[in-house]
This record gives sequence, C-alpha cells and structure tokens, in this order.
Amino acid sequence: MRKAVILFLLVNSSFLIPNSSFAADSSTSFLPAEPLFKSLLADPREPRAALTRTLGKRQWEGAIGRTIELTQWGRGVRKAWGITGAAYAWLDQRGTSFPLRDSDWWFGTYLARKAGVASQKLEYTHVSSHLGDALFNQQGRIVYSREMFRLLLSAERKADRRFYLGAGYWIKTIPREKPWFFQVGMSNSLGLGRALGREVSLDTGYDLKYKNEADGTLNSSVILGFRLHELGDVLHGVRLALGYFNGRSEYGQFFREHDRRWTLGLQFD
Repeated sequence: MRKAVILFLLVNSSFLIPNSSFAADSSTSFLPAEPLFKSLLADPREPRAALTRTLGKRQWEGAIGRTIELTQWGRGVRKAWGITGAAYAWLDQRGTSFPLRDSDWWFGTYLARKAGVASQKLEYTHVSSHLGDALFNQQGRIVYSREMFRLLLSAERKADRRFYLGAGYWIKTIPREKPWFFQVGMSNSLGLGRALGREVSLDTGYDLKYKNEADGTLNSSVILGFRLHELGDVLHGVRLALGYFNGRSEYGQFFREHDRRWTLGLQFD
C-alpha cells in the first residue's frame, strides 16, 4: 500500500507543482464549500447519504458518505486535493428487525482539476467488504479487499447537464480478479418550479460500468428523482429518487452474483 501511495504522488506530481506564475496569479482556499469535481448522480458507489427500499423485496440499503475537499488553488485553472469516505449497508427486513447482509467500506484520496466546462479527478481508493452476521450460516464469507486508481473526465454542456467517462485499475484484488474497469455516464437537472419555499428540480442520471472481473460484466444504473433545494443550487438538496440497477452486485461479498432491482428512497446531497 505504501508503494502505491508513492506511485500515486509521483505520477500526478503535475497536480501538485504550481505554475511559474503561482505567487502572482493564484489563490488558495482551505476546506472550500464546493468540490471542483461534482459527484456522479447515478453511480451507486458515489459517497453520499441515502436510504432506499428495494421494491418487491423486504430489503433496504443505507449509505453514509462524504467528499471533503481539503484545499483548492490556482486561478483560471483550479486544482484541488481532498479525501472521500463511505459505508454502504444492505439489510433484510424481518418484522421490526433489520439483519445485515453486507457492509462495504470505501476510503480514498484524490486530486482534481477544473478549467472552464471540463474537470478531471484522479483518485486512489481502498475498499473492503464484510458479510453480515445474519448470513454466516447461509453463505460462505470471503476475504474481500481492494485498492484502485481511477481517472474520471467530465464536461458540462450547461451548469445542469453533464457527461463523463473514466477508467480504473485495481492494483490489489483479494480474491484475485482481472483489474481493469471502464465507466461512462451522464446527468441532467431540469427546474420545475417552487414548493415549500424551495426550488424543485427533476434530476436524471445514467451510469454504465464495464468490469473485467467475474468473467466480465456490464453494470447499468439509472436514477430519476425530484430534488428540493435552494434557488439556483445545482449541487445540494434532498432527492426522492426512483432507481434501477442491472448487473453484478456492487456489494463485495456478492460481486459474482447477478443483481437486478428497482429502488425507491431518499438521497441527501
């Protein structure tokens, strides 16, 4: 892991070395209010807080996650460094109890860059997955641990319309799997009016991942939601979202199993 972090810093030293005009033509801010690289709406492993119900099944999913941008610097071309962390839980519902099926933990650091309508993010992330106690007697537990690099490129046609693509490489996979994966997606936000003293927007998003693991898989995710937010805020709010997922499970203990479901729940951006 130490070698991977050193490699990450060396490969991306251009993010960290200021321009020759840095002193005269740059500004630095710490813990800025907004990250340079916006979150991916339909990516099921984007750090955010959410609670959803799987339609047609007595199952729930919960997520607690956040991106913290530690610093930004530069004028015109802005650069940033931050950290991300998230926990994802998959639960059954049995009466008034909710036994845990699986919990996944993600933690990473990233460098970001933004110039005009284009932004990029290069991240290093550690992932682990743990089988819930409720399934110890039903399914064999596996040791699941991974570390990855991922590069994402994004372009905004307007402030509310976005396209992105990316590629990633797992530098460590337990159990051992093929390391490459690729990702494309888009999102759009349409203002609908006002309610409860706030603005209402219709958010739509699509995310597609090709993973070279488990004999190859395409994971597609679609989101359609109504978001209540402050006037003009395209990043934050509370969203009532209908979701669809089809592919192999994003939960590590089940990554070889096919997963197809509709969900309904709340997302907090």
